[in-house]
Amino acid sequence: MKDRLADLQREVNKGRTLSDLHDSITEQQQYSGANEEAALLSDDHWNNVEAFLSRVNAVLNDLHEMETIFEEIKIKHSQVLIEPGVHPDFTEELNRATELFKIKSYATQSAVKQMNMEVEKLKGDPKDLSVNGVDARIKRNQVMALTKKFQNLLLAFSQEQIRYKEKSKQKITSYLTLSGRNMPEEDIDKAIESGQLFDFTKGLILAERDKKALYDEVKSRHEDIVRLEASIRELHDLFQDMSMLLESQGEMLNHIERNVESAVEYATRAFTNVKQAKEFQASTRKKLINY
Repeated sequence: MKDRLADLQREVNKGRTLSDLHDSITEQQQYSGANEEAALLSDDHWNNVEAFLSRVNAVLNDLHEMETIFEEIKIKHSQVLIEPGVHPDFTEELNRATELFKIKSYATQSAVKQMNMEVEKLKGDPKDLSVNGVDARIKRNQVMALTKKFQNLLLAFSQEQIRYKEKSKQKITSYLTLSGRNMPEEDIDKAIESGQLFDFTKGLILAERDKKALYDEVKSRHEDIVRLEASIRELHDLFQDMSMLLESQGEMLNHIERNVESAVEYATRAFTNVKQAKEFQASTRKKLINY
């Protein structure tokens, strides 16, 4: 708020009375103070912020659900790898959990990108201490934090899928060795990628029950790996999209927490400035009266 002391002293020199000056100060204070308080305490403004934060919380809840699903997937992976033989129930539960994770991933991606588009339209200046500037910073940093959290979850999921894939390939190699058929890892990779591993393992069936079980398990592992390959490619594209989104937001990722704290500090400072300005005007009136 502007320092009015010099202006008031000039008015005194012009011969205006203290009563006139008091009326002038009161009028200006009511006008400027009302505008500043309206800007800081506007119901429409805070309703808008609360609505946005409500959407942020909804996405956070979805991310927490995805984290729970992810933990279930890791448990299923361990069970499938440890337990010998083919377990259709495990496989079905694992596939259902993986599919649910992917569905929620796309829904979360859509929600985050929509909020990011809205924030981009605000074009908040980092040095803008007005309510709109603080509003833009708060929203921008919330979206950045969501994007980073989502990206980290996708990365962890992808790493777990790759780990499970490698363990499954090791199992296949072990099964083939037990059956008396040694295949280089490179050939196994090619057979899996081309979908021909099934043909390579047909010779394992020799009418013996244990060989039949071995064949079924190799076949099951192969199907798992084919699904994993598709899932990894699919979520890799999603991960890349989130990475590009983070870059477009134009902030260093390791500064997110600091920026959120700064936004709160800016809002507090703006409110304090208004309060101090009012106190200064009150002090100025007293000085003029004493003068």
